[in-house]
Amino acid sequence: KLDVNIIKTAIKPTNFEVYFPGETTLKELTEKDLKKLNIQIISTGERINFENYLTKGKITVFDVFAPWCGPCKIYGNKLEHFALDNPKIALVKLDIINWKTDITKQLKADYGMNNGIPFTLVFNDKGLLIGTVQGNNIEKLKELLATIK
Repeated sequence: KLDVNIIKTAIKPTNFEVYFPGETTLKELTEKDLKKLNIQIISTGERINFENYLTKGKITVFDVFAPWCGPCKIYGNKLEHFALDNPKIALVKLDIINWKTDITKQLKADYGMNNGIPFTLVFNDKGLLIGTVQGNNIEKLKELLATIK
């Protein structure tokens, strides 16, 4: 008999998820729910000044993704659900477009992003970077957010 927990633990470092019969994934938010969120989408591939995209008085979470990235889709959905339940969060979705863009080079050089997405940057309500999360790891993001006073 297969041990589901062993399989899930083994696959976790890959940023992918596996679902077994009877398990369900999060449904995508409706248009009505998405309108409740404070979401900006940046998709230029160029370097950016992150300060220009911070929302004053809110924790700003940058979801670094690409539309062709499977784990990014799963993580982005989790992040949107989390943000819907946490009005102190402003969400910025940052499309890297591909691995050769200037924004990708900037993220690697300035923020330590490795060759994997999703990647998350978290700035507190005063605009200070408090941490990053590599991969499809909503639990680590929640732990990081819990450290903000």
